[in-house]
Amino acid sequence: MVIDKKGENAATVIQTTMFRGVKSRHQYRAIKCIAVLLIAAVRGNELRVRVRKEHEKAIVIEKYWRSRVSRLVLMTAIRAVVKLQAWGRKHNGVKYLDFNRRKFVKIQAFVRGVIESRRYVGVALA
Repeated sequence: MVIDKKGENAATVIQTTMFRGVKSRHQYRAIKCIAVLLIAAVRGNELRVRVRKEHEKAIVIEKYWRSRVSRLVLMTAIRAVVKLQAWGRKHNGVKYLDFNRRKFVKIQAFVRGVIESRRYVGVALA
């Protein structure tokens, strides 16, 4: 057996040193695993926050898009109703004018008949 200056057994010193090395390597691996887990947790949280914000932005965009589409559908329906109303009013107006035109022609014919009869009677009397 080899004895060092302090009188200890050299094999014990070597084994103790190696045990400390093994122990420190195990501690290092454990700390490294904890650090990796913490970093993963922080990155995961950051990712979830970013995804949630993007999701909220997407919801806003979808809301505006649906609003625009519904406005377009409503405006198309309103235009169709306005065209139908215009067609109906035009039809009613033409019908009213045609009906009144016949009345006006009859009144005009009556008035001309009266004028002609007076002229004829006036000529005959004179």
